[in-house]
Amino acid sequence: MRPAGCEALCRPLWSAGGRVERASWALSSGCKIAKTLETAIKRRAGTISVLTGLELFMLSRYNRYDRQLRLLGIENQNKLKRAKVLVVGLGGLGSTVSLFLAAAGVGRLVLLDRDRVEMSNLNRQILYTPADIGAFKASVAEKRVREFNPEVDVVGSILNVQSDEVENIVKDVDVIVDCLDNWEDRFRVNELAVKHSKPLVHAAVEGWWGHLTTILPTEGPCLNCIFPQSLTTRRVRVSILGAVAGALGCMEALEAIKVILDSQDTLVGVLLYFDFKSHDHIKIRVKKSVKCPVCKPDSASR
Repeated sequence: MRPAGCEALCRPLWSAGGRVERASWALSSGCKIAKTLETAIKRRAGTISVLTGLELFMLSRYNRYDRQLRLLGIENQNKLKRAKVLVVGLGGLGSTVSLFLAAAGVGRLVLLDRDRVEMSNLNRQILYTPADIGAFKASVAEKRVREFNPEVDVVGSILNVQSDEVENIVKDVDVIVDCLDNWEDRFRVNELAVKHSKPLVHAAVEGWWGHLTTILPTEGPCLNCIFPQSLTTRRVRVSILGAVAGALGCMEALEAIKVILDSQDTLVGVLLYFDFKSHDHIKIRVKKSVKCPVCKPDSASR
């Protein structure tokens, strides 16, 4: 078996005592890292303990992503490495999304939240511990995600979503992931995504249920088309089971990865409702509204 898109057969990077050890994959005949490693292995006669620091670093890097490289291939891994993603909201959804995007090797993560860690967060917000209570979520999340994957450029941002500074962040990223817990801020992020033509992955969770959709401003409906603002103004503390937030967060992270990889299998124009208690789900086809004040043609110039 070899990674998708790989031109050369996968090769073991070393062998010892006649037994092949699959430490990593030589990804292609033109891959500089693979060539460097191959040369090093030949030169060292298979003795990994005497590889140089740079060679060990490269080996470690490819070992980290080995399982997904077999599925995605080196070109897609490089797309993830080049991607800049803004995660807005670092609660139950955002904690999970941040970790799995870092695990996938997304190159730059901007983690935005203005709130502090509270005890009631800890049933679902897996980036935090009791020792973090009172600290800003963005600061703690930056530290934890960087520890989890030091190769990712992680920036914590303690900002109100409604502040003007957020627009500058949106301009500089490739994908936005909405992990917010209130509609006022969700609509603000949606407006910025439409204004700057940025893909937006949106999810929300309550009780056993969650919903998920992807917004590509140039192709499908925006969040306001799907959920008119007049119907979604309430602000309440909802019931949330931690595992439900985690499961939906995994789905949201996967949707963001598919957007980065230009997959045709995203939820653009589809609102997915998932009942995590029964595992039932509903897919609702949604269309752009010609009356939408956010994404209709004459609103783009505002």
